[in-house]
Amino acid sequence: MGSVLSVEVRRPAAPGEDPTGEPFATSFAVEEGTTLSGFAEQLVSSGYLPGLPGDGAGLVWMLVEGPSRDPVVLLHGGGADLVPADRPLRAPYRFHLTVHPAATPEQVRRRVEHGPWDGPGRRPPRMLPGGIQVGLTRASVHAGDDAEAPHHRTLDLPAGATIAELAARVFASGYGASVVGGSVWLLRLGDSPVAVITQADADVVNGRARPDGTRLNPHSGRWIQASILVDSLLLVGRGWTPVDDGAEAHLEYRRTEPPFGVLDEARRSSRS
Repeated sequence: MGSVLSVEVRRPAAPGEDPTGEPFATSFAVEEGTTLSGFAEQLVSSGYLPGLPGDGAGLVWMLVEGPSRDPVVLLHGGGADLVPADRPLRAPYRFHLTVHPAATPEQVRRRVEHGPWDGPGRRPPRMLPGGIQVGLTRASVHAGDDAEAPHHRTLDLPAGATIAELAARVFASGYGASVVGGSVWLLRLGDSPVAVITQADADVVNGRARPDGTRLNPHSGRWIQASILVDSLLLVGRGWTPVDDGAEAHLEYRRTEPPFGVLDEARRSSRS
């Protein structure tokens, strides 16, 4: 039996997880000579990562090696996929993880192979100690909602948090106002559109339905057309760009516009 190594791993909070104490750091004891695939198996079986087999959350995680910051293993509900060829772990035995709540394993793999990890200066940031703060505001949805406008709050994120992680945090927080029948929001970081968020009205969605598709609003007793039936998060771009400390984000209210129509519009404006 070889020497035992201590491997340090850090990760951000998963969507819906209490972010207090981010980044979540732990150490794994592994035998010298352990390969990337062997360490991935240990990570999956440890319960350290939410959204892997056993809890049904269906998240995708990318294991990134430091200090090179190279993506090495894609972890998801179906198992672990190596990015490079399998090899032993390398000193200094430090890794961090990024979480991708709105992507499939295939999408994340394509981004790694063809996206912003290609070329100098476009690699993901390290998960450094400390954190950043992002200001968040949103539009009002009715006259009574104006009293507390612009509904400012501050989000604490781990250092190196990406746009995708910011969007996931806003999505999980339910920050957008509750609107009867559902609502669509466009998240902007500065002037740039970065994500489309939909919020369903659970009382209406889970209420009585008629053959014509209308549903009973239990608050008013009226039958209405629920425009949004599920909560969803749609990224405008790849989402790998790190968020600056002190950045300002804003949720723009798009009423019940078709979410993919808002997404297409945002993508067109980003390319112009």
